[in-house]
Amino acid sequence: MFTIKQSWMWVRIIVGAVVGVALCVGLILRLDVRAEDWSRLIDGLSWLWVVVIFLLTIGLWWSGSYKWSLWARALHGDAGAEPTPGFFLRHIAWQNWLGQFVPPSLAIILGRSWAARHMPGMNWRAGAGNAFYDQLMEFVLLSSLLPAAWLILQYHMSAKIWAPVALAGMMSASGLIWLFRKWLPSRLVPFLPVLLWWSAVRVLMVTVRLVAGAPALGLVIDPVSIAAAAPVVALVMVLPLTPGNLGIAEWSWVGVLVYGGVNAVDVGLMAVGFRVLIIVVQSLLLAVIDGLYRVRQ
Repeated sequence: MFTIKQSWMWVRIIVGAVVGVALCVGLILRLDVRAEDWSRLIDGLSWLWVVVIFLLTIGLWWSGSYKWSLWARALHGDAGAEPTPGFFLRHIAWQNWLGQFVPPSLAIILGRSWAARHMPGMNWRAGAGNAFYDQLMEFVLLSSLLPAAWLILQYHMSAKIWAPVALAGMMSASGLIWLFRKWLPSRLVPFLPVLLWWSAVRVLMVTVRLVAGAPALGLVIDPVSIAAAAPVVALVMVLPLTPGNLGIAEWSWVGVLVYGGVNAVDVGLMAVGFRVLIIVVQSLLLAVIDGLYRVRQ
């Protein structure tokens, strides 16, 4: 039987989902997307690029599980050890999949809190703290890409400008985190360089996967513009407004890329199409990973 708190949570999720769907419908109507546009999207699907997205998703999930294990060891010592092989990867898969239907940050925090209950010597607070620190580090590194994004979207500069400015931003953010390390738990400091490295790699992998979304859907959109828009949209998606930030992300993509000079209908098709593609990809991968985990137990 549901408690009042649980009932209220489900009401918020359902209302948020309705709002998200309404925002997507409103966007499609606002852009006047026609049947021929949807046909172009379906006919243009590139299986080669879909495979690339599959591989990048696997890489993101594996690196996420590995970084989770590093945070657990750094913050909790032996108590943070993986209880069974594949435990972290399986839970990462579920967290990312659920993040399509509830606010992503909430899915990660609740998912790691739940997972921590199955780890000897851990509790849900330890899992939530792990998730908070992990997301905060990636948030800081993601924010460091904003100067490069501004140069591209405002002044339409090339990748030759974006790449070094983005690299300089991430190195500067990493340097600041290192300078303030004395405010971190002392046992975390030895793990800090490798955590920063993997966080940076994951931010870049997320960006590359977003860039791959356009050719996967047969859309010709400047990849540098997508890479520049990615941190802006990702930071908007941090706000837990609708499940999976449905509607919020789509409007954000259109607003940012149209500002950067990209065709609005193409951006709308990319935003909606990429969401559907990611749900399908993650659902298939989750079924495989969860099935393999159960077989090994």
